[in-house]
Amino acid sequence: MPNPVEDDPELAAAIGRATSFWAHAEIHLASLFGFLSGLDHTMAVTIFSHFKNTSTQCDVLTSVARASERCEPDDLQEIASVLKTYRDLAGRRNAIAHNPLGWEPDRSAVYRMQREKVSRPGMYLYSKAPVTAAEIDALTNEVKAAVSQIAKLGSDLPERWFNREKEQLKAPDRPPIGILSLGTGSPPENDKPPTQGEG
Repeated sequence: MPNPVEDDPELAAAIGRATSFWAHAEIHLASLFGFLSGLDHTMAVTIFSHFKNTSTQCDVLTSVARASERCEPDDLQEIASVLKTYRDLAGRRNAIAHNPLGWEPDRSAVYRMQREKVSRPGMYLYSKAPVTAAEIDALTNEVKAAVSQIAKLGSDLPERWFNREKEQLKAPDRPPIGILSLGTGSPPENDKPPTQGEG
């Protein structure tokens, strides 16, 4: 059976672009996983690479974010928004990358064969849906935007966390009660030694 990917260089290039940019999204998500978990980059990528499907990746990142001391409530909302976009795009990308393509009998258009759920014995397992290079390129542009969003989040979160840590480490205006700053403080009133005649 003729394969449109072999016959149509424009379509083949469009599929290649969509697949390539999707790989960038997964790389940035692995880095985000490393920050949230506190793991170094090598260990984070090694572990994250075992989460093969989109649903597992998103569930793991959500759970780790909720458990991470490096996340504030606003951060969690932003992570949830980014992951929702990632999930939505994954279904459309998978429909292009993992379904066979074919020509209409008169070779006027390309279709993808979409797997259907079996509802009765003897049912044909595939339905046809039209697909064009322009449609795939539009998806690729959405994926590129999502990659930029994930990358920005992976940059913003560590910066926010670092700034919060820096604020907490700032010296207080005065030492806590009962603690002396050497050479500068005075003992609390009740700790002063008795003067002559007292006691």
